[in-house]
Amino acid sequence: MNNAFEVVLIQILQRGEGIMHFGILVVEGPCSLMASRLQGWFDKQVQEILAPSGETLTIINAGQHKEVERFDRWLCVVNCDGHVDREESSIHGAAIGLAKRTGVPIFPVVSDLTNFGDLAPPYLSTFNGFQHTLGEPLDELGNLLLENMELLPSKRKIFISYARHESRAIALQLQQRLAARWYQAFLDTHTIRPGTNFQETLMQELSDSDLVILLDSPDIKNRPWVLEEIAFADRACLGTLQVVWPGHRRTIGAGFSEPLFLQEYGETPFLNPEALPKDQCLRPKILDDIISLVAHQRASAFRNREARMVDSVVKSVQTLGWNAVKHSGRYLALTKNEKLIPMETVLGLPDALRIQHAVERHHGCHLEKLPLLYDSQAITNAMADHLSFLEEGLGNIALISPQEVSPWIGQI
Repeated sequence: MNNAFEVVLIQILQRGEGIMHFGILVVEGPCSLMASRLQGWFDKQVQEILAPSGETLTIINAGQHKEVERFDRWLCVVNCDGHVDREESSIHGAAIGLAKRTGVPIFPVVSDLTNFGDLAPPYLSTFNGFQHTLGEPLDELGNLLLENMELLPSKRKIFISYARHESRAIALQLQQRLAARWYQAFLDTHTIRPGTNFQETLMQELSDSDLVILLDSPDIKNRPWVLEEIAFADRACLGTLQVVWPGHRRTIGAGFSEPLFLQEYGETPFLNPEALPKDQCLRPKILDDIISLVAHQRASAFRNREARMVDSVVKSVQTLGWNAVKHSGRYLALTKNEKLIPMETVLGLPDALRIQHAVERHHGCHLEKLPLLYDSQAITNAMADHLSFLEEGLGNIALISPQEVSPWIGQI
């Protein structure tokens, strides 16, 4: 790295410049509660995580829309059920107009998407809406906002672990429901192509997932592949939602799991209890609850896994005299004397788009190669070759596993 550039970057950090300040502009009527509810949700989810790096997330209303200039990154939420003025000349129209001219993401929120044309102002007709009612949890909307600010991965990958002979139909139900909420749901029988090394691919896909849904049916304890998936998820600190069958004792082994007991739904949870176990389907209400719990757990599961990977790296670089500040969901800022190394952090597989975002974020960095820290557990030989191809082809990145950090940074 160029020494003069290093000094400038250190000075920027010391002055507090270059630190991200995020903003959310909420447009709604004076008696609506979206802004205050979002503030409460974000206070629980991210404010404590942003604090170590000096970063902030602030919510403002339509009357404050000119203040967005102080944000490094912002987006707009329009509570269309909250008496939004339909005239573009109004203060609401001016706030939304600023968001449109700036090109930031705009999220029109309505209680009924089938009635979007009547609920949303006409100047939002070209935007996709989000359905949310006042009594529902904010997790799904909050996660979408975090993704757009790069504080949470946007690929939304869920791994479904199950025993085919007991819960095949339910696994398919969940895959379809998850797809309708913008998730990629990995299901072995529908995702792995014929001729592929089945178990290698399973573990790689598991490592690349945000969360595991374990269909904890009675015969799970006798399915070695499922037990291996549970053990791997535990080692990797992957969050697990454990859907426990009625009359079945919860399977032990998933340390980062939350249970959903089907017997708590009173009557049979199955639509067709007379069918063979593999053909039984869950009632719609239970499927909705599972999707809601996935949204609720996803952000905290990501933070736990990030902490597992990053905290070990922080300890190792500190023994070499480096200071480390975590910018959650994005990178570590490593400093020593007048040196600064931004080390991007990637949970799962570092795909081409994630690499592009990393390079663009640090385009002014004069490191010969930008380091990308990634979790290399369970990567297949074919994927390792692909990552080497990307690394060599681009020439300006260095893909590093946690075990390789100390030797790599020792050469700086």
